[in-house]
Amino acid sequence: MQLDKCLAESTLQTMNHNTGSVIPPNLIADRFVFFTADNIGILDETLDGKYTFHATQVAAWQRGPASDIPVAMSKVSSAPVFQGPIEREWFTTKKIIRNL
Repeated sequence: MQLDKCLAESTLQTMNHNTGSVIPPNLIADRFVFFTADNIGILDETLDGKYTFHATQVAAWQRGPASDIPVAMSKVSSAPVFQGPIEREWFTTKKIIRNL
C-alpha cells in the first residue's frame, strides 16, 4: 500500500494538470522519444470472452547519454493510505470476482 501511494504521488508530481499527460522526469527535452507498445491478453482463448484480461503497456525511451535526474523521486511514506476499513485479504489472496 505504501509503494502504491508513493508511485501515485510521483505520477501526480509529473502530471500536466491542463492536459492530464504524465511525462517521466528523466526524459530529456529536445531529444527524440521512442515508444514501444505491447498488447497483453490473458485467457483470451475462451469462446464467450468471460474472465479474460486485456491491457496495453507502453514504454518510452531515448538514445544517448542518460539524464542526471533520478527516476525515483518519492520517498515511501509511513502515513496511512486509506481512511476507511481495509481488508488485508485484498493484497494477500488471489480471488476471481465473477459477476453472476
